[in-house]
Amino acid sequence: MSLVQLERAIPEGQALLLDTSCLSAYFGDELTSPIAKAVVDRFVRSGRNRAIVSAVSAAELLVRPFGSGRADVAAQMGLFFRVSPNLVLVPIDLVVATAAAEIRAREGMKLPDALVAASGLDRSAEIAISDDAAWPDALVHRDARMRVLALRSFLPFA
Repeated sequence: MSLVQLERAIPEGQALLLDTSCLSAYFGDELTSPIAKAVVDRFVRSGRNRAIVSAVSAAELLVRPFGSGRADVAAQMGLFFRVSPNLVLVPIDLVVATAAAEIRAREGMKLPDALVAASGLDRSAEIAISDDAAWPDALVHRDARMRVLALRSFLPFA
């Protein structure tokens, strides 16, 4: 697949939920990393699309650098979440928690995934960028609907 196909799949102006697996690929060296980097660096940083990230994803991503004694890497990630243009970090409040409970009950998702999904739906994300095979093709909560795109569906990426 190509950048052009990625651009077609993610229309300009649509809000994106970047889930933990997407950001793990962005910060890491995985097969899907070039796709995640294109989404964040070309689409979000440029303002083509705005991004929503759940505080749950931030916490999940910070575990590895803290666990390996890499406070410097954790600080860089924290800076990314605080100052990246066109990226909003969503805290978990009662509205998001309630939506997550409904999503978990209906979809059978793990609670962290349901919290991440609810964060996106609460902030009107139209597309979730994920690489979690357990996520359904679309998520709905009340009037909000979010399509799920798997990073791996764009492999091979050139």
